[in-house]
Amino acid sequence: MDSSILNTVLNENNLAFLVTNKNLIIKKEYGSKYQLYYRDSSCIGKSLLDAVPNLDSKKKKIEKILAGELVKFSFDSPSKRTNKTGNLYTQITCMANRDKTDKVTGIVYIVKEKIKKISQNKINRENGYEQNKFPVQLTFREFRDRNVKLDELLLISDLQELQDSFATVTNVASIITDIDGTPITNPSNFSPVCNIIRNTEKGLEQCIMSNKKLGTRAHLHKRTVYEKCTNCGFIDAAAPIIVAGKHIATWLMGQCIINNVDSTGIKKYAQEIGADPDETARAYEKMSGMSHVKFKNILNLLKIIAQNISILIYNNLKLADDVNELNRTKEELANEKSQLQTLIDNIPDTIYIKDRNSRYLMINIAMAHVLGIYSPQKATGKTDFDFYDKNRARESLADEQNIFNTGRPLIGKVELDSQSVGSEKWISTTKVPITDKFGKIIGIVGISRDISKLKNTEQSLLKKYEQLDKALIAAQEATRAKSEFLANMSHEIRTPMNGVIGMTGLLLNTKLSAEQKEYIETIKTSGDSLMVIINDILDFSKIESGKLDLEKHPFILRQCVEETLDIHSTNAFKKGLELTYFIDPKTPEKFIGDVYRIQQVINNLLNNAIKFTEKGEVVFYIKSKQIADKTYELLFTVKDTGIGISQERQKKLFEAFTQVDASITRKYGGTGLGLAISKQLCELMGGTLWVESQEGKGSSFFFNIKLDVLDSQPEIDFHDYQLENKHILIVDDNATNRKILSLQAKSWKMYPKDTGSCKEALEWIKNGKKFDVAILDMMMPDMDGFTLATKIREMKDAESLPLIILTSMGYKRQDLKKLRELELANIMTKPVKQSLLYNALLRIFDGKISLIPKKYNVSKLDPNMGLKLPLNILIVEDNIINQKLASRLLNKLGYEADVSSNGKEAMKALKLKYYDLILMDIQMPEMDGFETTRLIHKRIPKNKRPRIVAMTANAMDGDREKCINAGMDEYISKPMQIDRLITELVKSSSKKNKLVEENS
Repeated sequence: MDSSILNTVLNENNLAFLVTNKNLIIKKEYGSKYQLYYRDSSCIGKSLLDAVPNLDSKKKKIEKILAGELVKFSFDSPSKRTNKTGNLYTQITCMANRDKTDKVTGIVYIVKEKIKKISQNKINRENGYEQNKFPVQLTFREFRDRNVKLDELLLISDLQELQDSFATVTNVASIITDIDGTPITNPSNFSPVCNIIRNTEKGLEQCIMSNKKLGTRAHLHKRTVYEKCTNCGFIDAAAPIIVAGKHIATWLMGQCIINNVDSTGIKKYAQEIGADPDETARAYEKMSGMSHVKFKNILNLLKIIAQNISILIYNNLKLADDVNELNRTKEELANEKSQLQTLIDNIPDTIYIKDRNSRYLMINIAMAHVLGIYSPQKATGKTDFDFYDKNRARESLADEQNIFNTGRPLIGKVELDSQSVGSEKWISTTKVPITDKFGKIIGIVGISRDISKLKNTEQSLLKKYEQLDKALIAAQEATRAKSEFLANMSHEIRTPMNGVIGMTGLLLNTKLSAEQKEYIETIKTSGDSLMVIINDILDFSKIESGKLDLEKHPFILRQCVEETLDIHSTNAFKKGLELTYFIDPKTPEKFIGDVYRIQQVINNLLNNAIKFTEKGEVVFYIKSKQIADKTYELLFTVKDTGIGISQERQKKLFEAFTQVDASITRKYGGTGLGLAISKQLCELMGGTLWVESQEGKGSSFFFNIKLDVLDSQPEIDFHDYQLENKHILIVDDNATNRKILSLQAKSWKMYPKDTGSCKEALEWIKNGKKFDVAILDMMMPDMDGFTLATKIREMKDAESLPLIILTSMGYKRQDLKKLRELELANIMTKPVKQSLLYNALLRIFDGKISLIPKKYNVSKLDPNMGLKLPLNILIVEDNIINQKLASRLLNKLGYEADVSSNGKEAMKALKLKYYDLILMDIQMPEMDGFETTRLIHKRIPKNKRPRIVAMTANAMDGDREKCINAGMDEYISKPMQIDRLITELVKSSSKKNKLVEENS
């Protein structure tokens, strides 16, 4: 065997040995030189007695070994090295080295370094502790977190005694090793055979390897294992010591012979390892065999001992954990008690604990001051009778006895302190029962607080509440007066405005010179602007007083948006702005809500965006997400490239009567109410309004609202197969327009390709890029849409390519001429409506028109309406101008109406003539519209009663309901809208025809 390998094995097992001749001159050495000589230098060639310190005293025994009178002897020698867990010592064995003829040729000197544990009892005595059996008390956490040796858990001396006893009783050899095979205890009951084998270099090596291999098997299988040694033929066994699933040591036993003793094999093995075969055989034959049953019993005993050692260690660890936990709990309790005492002593409220006899167990310093004692301990064992007058003590005792009897706590009892001197002192007392682990009440804890300041504040608040009640009544009166004033002002302002706007409208339908027409249009524009301001003020007043109610009617979102955009497209065109919009295709079409208020918010934001943008674009987006079964949240965005708003001024943007700054007000005008009203309208619809902006870089206004979707959606199909997979060319210098048109095309499953350059578009077509249709913008920097269309038509591959022109200017005569010359598919006005573009594309491919809801009812003054729908009409109006206006409007429609100045005159007129329709004013002298209507209902039967339509300047919340409740059929606010008037004429004609049928 290689000497380096042998040295490694010996060092791992803390072993070293040397061999001498008969003159004790050292010939060979193995293992650590420091273990042999306490130095690193070699001593080969030196005398054993000179090389090893303190060996002279054993000289006589060495001479007996050389003479053959002694086989071996052993002794312990202290080591010069130290160890934290105990003193190091060396176990030295001297034995004869024999040749093949069994002749003594020298001495084998063997050193085994071990740790002698410091006596724990000695340590305990030195430290004043009681005796403790175990050297170290490890916890489970320490046990799991690191590699723990067996000698840290049990005294090795105790294990040695147990091992020696086991070996003596069972007559087997035993040793305990670490999991790596390193011996922890000294061998017990090793036979002469093993000593002979282990005295040879090869035999010792094989014994160590065999023991390590068997220990590894026991470790892997986590149970007792045994096997026959292939070398010497002995049966060896190993029992693992496992604690909490962790293998920490192995108990090995060996030298067992089952039944027959046959020395043939051992001789052969002795010869192989260099031992004397005859000597080994003689020693082997002297050993007695054992039955298989006895071996099994010994094996079972070994298993039980190993398990009990494991249990003992486990219980020691658990005990250490329990002790540590107990100590920790004691420390925590002590800390908590200290903290609790510190806390209650520094609380200004009085705190105390009493037993079932109402005797004080503990009080805080504040309570001691109240009782008039200097130390809280002075109150222990005493009752309230020792400190208070009898009446107060009895009352306190009664409260506490009630708690003991019922288990109900006393919470916040307020009482006047009868013992206070000087000013009144009010106390709030709370007492809560204390129970043991069985739920039995064993005492109470009480806390009392001085609430004198709170009581005084309460009295002051009561007085203030009385004052506030009076102020509230006065405010309600003022609000009622304000509402009445606003209603009256609405009527008084709208009445003359009705005349101004109405008459200017009639005047514009007459023959006027250009100058006169300009003046009249200016008057009408100013009147319309004034009505916008009046409506803003009235809306703000309604919202402020909480009297604005939202209506809920079905409406089509796309129609709502497109109607609103139509209003602003002209202003955008005049300023040279691109106005575009996009609705997410996933958004439902039909909702239930107040479409008028939604349009009011959109109008306000678009109007501001166009007003404050000098160049660039205004883009309108709508997205949606479903938040409940039938409820959607709609997000509206109005983005512009205008003047922008600074961060500081954004904070005040939504305040009433506020604009960005005074210069903006002077330049652009406005009341500053629009955004404030819009924000509050959004909040009434379940959302809000906000802005993101940078000064000089434009603004984005966002608002969201919550709406219920209508169960039955309109039958609109934007996914016609005729458009699928079609390639569409989009040429527009505005990137936003291109993006929106591309998104719309993709939603129809088309393939868009867009560019802002006419030249690039022409290059694509020239290079063979195929398109099914092209959309061209009219106004582009390098060439206009018609020029681009002309160049496309000149290309051979694009002669028949369908072309759509988008323009912001509307149709002109020359445009229609171009349309025919260039064979254009269509000319469409921006912002292009998705439904119209969709239909235009369908017409191109197969002439199909989708069933898109169409809306606008454009009212015209039909002079023959009176002939088509003849009616007897009575106008009841006290204002002469409004009389003329209503009469002239009806004249323009072919009607001749009678006029009454008040209710009394109207009743007289009804006696003389039958009327189909009465246009009834509300506020009139002598008899108002409400009283007149009620009188008509009382005097005229239902089948002969005329249709009554309120025609009033009252526009406050609830005015329409008052009219309907009074018996009127409908309500028209002033200034009168011609569309509304025509609608009511049609309805009145229908009623007339129905009455005729019923009476015939």
